[in-house]
Amino acid sequence: MTSSIHNGILKTVFAEVIRAREAGRESLRLRLLNQLLRQSAASGQSELLVEALDLAVADPETQPVPNRLDLLARTLDAVETLPNRGATFQATKLNSRQRQLVNEQIHLAREMVQSESLDTPSRVVAVQLLLRTPDEERDDLAIVVRLLHPRTPPEVAQALVDRVSGYQLPSIADALLAGWRSHSPALRSQILTVIATRPSWIALLAERLESGELPLAAIDPVTRQRLLTTKNSDLRARLSQLFDSATSADRGQVLDQFRSAIDLAGDQTRGQQLFAKKCAACHRLGQTGKDVGPQLATLTNKSPEALLVAMLDPNRAVEAKYLNYVAVTEDGRSLSGVLAEETAGSVTLIAAEGKRTTILRSELEELASTSKSMMPDGLEKDLTPQDLADVIAFVSQSISP
Repeated sequence: MTSSIHNGILKTVFAEVIRAREAGRESLRLRLLNQLLRQSAASGQSELLVEALDLAVADPETQPVPNRLDLLARTLDAVETLPNRGATFQATKLNSRQRQLVNEQIHLAREMVQSESLDTPSRVVAVQLLLRTPDEERDDLAIVVRLLHPRTPPEVAQALVDRVSGYQLPSIADALLAGWRSHSPALRSQILTVIATRPSWIALLAERLESGELPLAAIDPVTRQRLLTTKNSDLRARLSQLFDSATSADRGQVLDQFRSAIDLAGDQTRGQQLFAKKCAACHRLGQTGKDVGPQLATLTNKSPEALLVAMLDPNRAVEAKYLNYVAVTEDGRSLSGVLAEETAGSVTLIAAEGKRTTILRSELEELASTSKSMMPDGLEKDLTPQDLADVIAFVSQSISP
């Protein structure tokens, strides 16, 4: 297809967008404008894209606000993919009226993102207009830090992390890690995935781990493996040393003390009784127990040594979704458990015995992870090596294929 034919098609689509707007056919207008934006960016038609900016922000009184902001974000994304682009839309050939219109919409978006009374989908759309103006990047990152908070619906928080992930600003990693203790498992996983994309951010993560500001238990095995693929050899060595030291010295001594349990013959019947007494409040095997902690039947390593480690050093390799959280409500209540569910308006914790508690986000004063498994250290305090051998025998028999 020649350039002239391609330009002719784009101008035709442009005209159809205008006709759809004049006819009040909003869904058709949106579909055609999205097509125009994609094709204009792909062809490098900066002039047409700048004209499309008018269509994206035109008629603010008649367009639904989320639609207008979504179109503006898509237009700016397309502008920034042009070969001659700058860092933001400010590098494009906009006239003063267009710049004013765009800036007005960006400021409106900032207000919408921070509005707790606004519906979640509209706030998610508004997130896409953050970090569009270099002179306000610091303010936008402050918004990100402020909104990565338990009161914020998870969809908005996830959109914020996704929005900042494409930028190379050193301060982004600081912003993402600032409220780590209160982040949900899903949000933590998303943040670590983003941080693992840039060596400078990984270096900051390593500093936080070395200082103890961020617990080593926060880094799950999959993320550890990904972090260790960094091409920076010095950084890779630092991380390896950190992860190798993850086992608690005290827990190591306890494991040595009870390691003889591995070689003892276990009594499955007695092990079942001990399991019901010590473990069933959080773990289910067959018809015994509650589904709070990890499903034992799905364990990949079922060796006696692995089971012993899981019982005596539960924080060595705990999955993020089984970390213990503490919620403090505005009326002074303190509740703890695994963060089992999140919605735009509430969080649900599951405690021992499967007790579920749902808390409205508007009632949350604080939500923070203890960075530890809900299963406590010290299980061995009233058990003998033989007791552990009996439990291992019962669990091994119950989860064997």
